[in-house]
Amino acid sequence: MTARRVLLTCLLNLALGNFCAWGSIELDSTRRDFEYGKFQETLDRAQQRISRGNLSEEELKEWHKYAGLSAFNLNRNAEAISHWQALLQIDPDFRLDPFSYPPAVIQSLEKVRTEMGPQLETIRQAHRLKEEAERELEQRRRQVEALTRRVETRTIEHHSRLIDFVPFGVGQFAENRPRAGVIFAAVEGLLAATSLFAYLGYGSLIQHRPALISNVQSTNGSSVVTQVGIPRDKEAAARNWQIAQYASAGGFYAAYACGTIDALMHHQDTVRISISPLPGGISAGLSMGF
Repeated sequence: MTARRVLLTCLLNLALGNFCAWGSIELDSTRRDFEYGKFQETLDRAQQRISRGNLSEEELKEWHKYAGLSAFNLNRNAEAISHWQALLQIDPDFRLDPFSYPPAVIQSLEKVRTEMGPQLETIRQAHRLKEEAERELEQRRRQVEALTRRVETRTIEHHSRLIDFVPFGVGQFAENRPRAGVIFAAVEGLLAATSLFAYLGYGSLIQHRPALISNVQSTNGSSVVTQVGIPRDKEAAARNWQIAQYASAGGFYAAYACGTIDALMHHQDTVRISISPLPGGISAGLSMGF
């Protein structure tokens, strides 16, 4: 269903884009016809396009302008006046460029503007009210955004003291002190790994060798047993592995004790976390408050 909706949206956007592009091409073609003196073709195309509707105000102004100009050049004054009136109702202050059009056309438009004076003033006032309403709406939207940026979200978290006894910086992370938590987690993890590695190294030196013991009560007068131990030539290495194992284990428990004491010293039963949103809805981060 979602894929179908996305496909329909894409097709709609493509269709609208093609429609807008075609509307621009059609208006450009009509403008060229007018410039070439094809006034009847221009008037017919303009009136047909206006009757179809679905035009923006700017597009509608352009179509009425070329329809009015074409009708004026064809001496069809009633139609020209009708298009001037429609044009001025959209934009009461619309004016033709005196450098592009003859004075007779401009006088025709200005005469219609004078006759529609009171009506155009009402339209101007309605436009001003609309613009003021839009500005007020935009101002309120900005005020709401400013208030949203100042909003501060507070969350209360309750912590148990048992969590302070968990190794690897868990207590520090729970207190929202990630730097201290990372330090204790790294130190304790390194020491624990070293102790385990030393234990495995010591165990790799232990050998199992069979030994024959004579003068024992058996059918053949001897017995075979397995001797477990470390060869003499490897006793020094075994001693080093044991020292590393016990030293790292001792360091681990010392670091664990320090981490536990630190977590207990900084413990808070309740922690208030404040989140201050930034513009665009991005959180500024976490700040502690007690």
